[in-house]
Amino acid sequence: MAISSPSHAVARLVENAARDVAYAVRTLRRSAGFTAVAVLVLAVGIGANITIFRFVSALLLQPPPVAAPSELLQIWNLNPRAHSQMERYVPLNYPDYAYFRDRNRSFSGLLAFDGDPNTVSWMRGGHGELAQAQFVSGNYFFVLGVKPVAGALALPADDGSSPGMPTVVISHRFWRERLGGEAQVVGSVINLNGVTFTVGGIAPAEFSGLLAGFAPDVWVPFASVNAVRHDRGWLAGRTTYWLIAVGRLKPSVQATQARSEMEVLSRQIATSIGGASRSPNDEERRTFGVAVFPETLVPGPFRFQVSAFVALLQVVVLMVLLIACANAANLFLAQAMIRRPEMVLRSSLGASRGRLVQLVLAQTVLAGVLAGLAGLFVAREAAPQLLRLIPPMLPIHLELSMDWRVVTFAVALALVAGAVFGLAPAIKGTSNLTIALRGDASGKRGTRLRNALVVTQVAVSLILLVSGALCWQSLTRAQTADPGFSLTGRVAAQIDLRSLGYSDSAGRVLQRRLVERVAKLPGVRHVSTTQYLPLATTQIVVGVKVPGVTLPGGEKELHFQSFDVGPAFFQTMGTRLLQGREFTVGDDERAPPVAIVNEAMARRLWRDGVALGKLVSIGVDSAAVSYEVIGVVATGKYRSLNESPTPVLFRAERQTYHPRLTLVAELASAAPAATLSAIRGEVAALDPNLVVITGTLREHLGFALFPARASGVALSAAGILGLVLALVGIAAVIAQSIAQRTREIGIRMALGANRRDILGQVIGEAARLLAVGLGIGTIAALGTTRFLSGLLYGINASDPRTFVSVIALLAGSALGACLLVARRATAVDPIVAIRSD
Repeated sequence: MAISSPSHAVARLVENAARDVAYAVRTLRRSAGFTAVAVLVLAVGIGANITIFRFVSALLLQPPPVAAPSELLQIWNLNPRAHSQMERYVPLNYPDYAYFRDRNRSFSGLLAFDGDPNTVSWMRGGHGELAQAQFVSGNYFFVLGVKPVAGALALPADDGSSPGMPTVVISHRFWRERLGGEAQVVGSVINLNGVTFTVGGIAPAEFSGLLAGFAPDVWVPFASVNAVRHDRGWLAGRTTYWLIAVGRLKPSVQATQARSEMEVLSRQIATSIGGASRSPNDEERRTFGVAVFPETLVPGPFRFQVSAFVALLQVVVLMVLLIACANAANLFLAQAMIRRPEMVLRSSLGASRGRLVQLVLAQTVLAGVLAGLAGLFVAREAAPQLLRLIPPMLPIHLELSMDWRVVTFAVALALVAGAVFGLAPAIKGTSNLTIALRGDASGKRGTRLRNALVVTQVAVSLILLVSGALCWQSLTRAQTADPGFSLTGRVAAQIDLRSLGYSDSAGRVLQRRLVERVAKLPGVRHVSTTQYLPLATTQIVVGVKVPGVTLPGGEKELHFQSFDVGPAFFQTMGTRLLQGREFTVGDDERAPPVAIVNEAMARRLWRDGVALGKLVSIGVDSAAVSYEVIGVVATGKYRSLNESPTPVLFRAERQTYHPRLTLVAELASAAPAATLSAIRGEVAALDPNLVVITGTLREHLGFALFPARASGVALSAAGILGLVLALVGIAAVIAQSIAQRTREIGIRMALGANRRDILGQVIGEAARLLAVGLGIGTIAALGTTRFLSGLLYGINASDPRTFVSVIALLAGSALGACLLVARRATAVDPIVAIRSD
């Protein structure tokens, strides 16, 4: 008996695969229309999945573009007394970072960087332009092992001991797009916020820092942070938590060892504070621990939230692909029934069932590969459209490259999809071949399989449609929600005098002159100022004590969010004044300190809610300042649109100088664009080097609406795609069912049955499938939509009206599609129908 060698078996397997592929190419080419429909349906589902996976790759899978990223660890303060998970992890202050850096034995180097975007002014052609800067430690690039494109990436030491003019490093994108790719840029001079630097080097194109979505134009050393920010408290202050530290492990040290050492050093810091607490921050710092995470482009404390959101979107588009696969399976199942005589012949000639299954799978997998190629094109075009959902005021620059991870995912998804949807046609089309010529032995089983696929499509479509409808209603309600101020006819302009080093007195003069000049512009009704706007990324919290009021839990003080606002601010913003008066121009640095509280704070501090004339103390010990409450305003939204009523304190902006200020104007009739242009002109007239950021309050609200808008658009689009694919699939199954029963229908019509009866029977069968699919889908949707609760505003995840409306829409659309197909199919002449068999 001859025994084949392993190499011969492999060669035979390859030969069979090549023949199967060649046969699949010929078969798909002969049925060009059929192939195009199947590929198009699959391409939609695969393309949607690749689109979302590009975000997954950019945010969660791509390692930092540095040397040996697996050796890097992030270090954060851990606040066990935090009221929420988001507040549990706290950045480091510079003294803490310096202590960790100088005393640890686990890291070969420990760097730090500012985790918040910093907008600076740089000079070009005699005018100020905006740039994104990141403040980093002097060893930043050395620890990361990043090599320059040109020049050197060495930065001055943090203590400012490096001789000569301070240097900065610019990004490759900034060099190419803003500096024209000039060859002599290294060694040239660049001015940032009025401070002169030498360009020391250009970072490589693939490096944009250690934070996904934040691509700095320039890296500024800590040695110059006080000069650039015109504030001397950043490096010395223990109450300013602004740094993310990243260390590179020594070769012999494990992450657990480094974590243990950091915990010891953190306890040493807490002990060294000692003595009487100078501020609430010092008292809180004594309780801090330390948290250590692997270095990733999404910081460790926020990685779970980001992962949960993109995982939700990925699951949604996988549902779309499931519907697409069910459609393709039904198409190929119908073709498999047509090709059963061919399979019988091949079987009779000696082909095993395994070979026949392989032959069918070669065709479906090839169709899947073609759909994958089309899906890559869909993803290339769709991903940039999703990026447009990011509000323009957010300095986010996310690179969605088609890297090897995305391509590998696309190939794997195409192969798996082709195999999954081809499995049913392959098995059903090659079963019971020995009795196939004596009748349709597998007809009922094939019908049951097609019906099961239809039920699956209906159920999954219902889940997608309900989710999309909930998110879309949430977005609609959020857009029409009352944030506590009016959006119509209101514009804002932000300036930061720190960028040009104005003194306090000169800054006050310029700010007040700007307010006076804007108030005189045509069409401007009211003008005021604020340190920062509600629903922005900035948040200032102050500790408040109330004389004569016992605080709950024995607390010494309560912490509330605070805004410093100008005269007539609430009138300008359209916020209702409930009691007392607003701030006036007389409430300046020479007048007694005054404050206004919102209704939620008045009820929180005084049981009767009467706050007028009451005193509140802000500050610690001898530095405490007593404020008289002169007004109460309606409670608005300050951090997010779905927050519960939040106590907030307002202080008179004119009583404390703030170099960064936002001017707000209410317009009577003028177009916002014209007014914003006029405001920019007034700023230029006062100082042509001053950068101003302008926009409408409706545009400003885009930040708060971003989560609702992203989820609403993505899930609604997925729901619509799922509905269309499901309707196509249901209509195709009904058409196939009628085509298989053409002779039966002809006989019944010849015997006197009218088309209405036959139509009713066909629609009844479709209605039964719909009822089963809707029932399963409703139960599944009630469970899955609970995961959307955190994204919804103003609507419950199990809102009955939404469920009823979506069920009615899906049922009506599906029955309508079935009716159109059935009417056309049953319009055939009975004699022709009988002869057509």
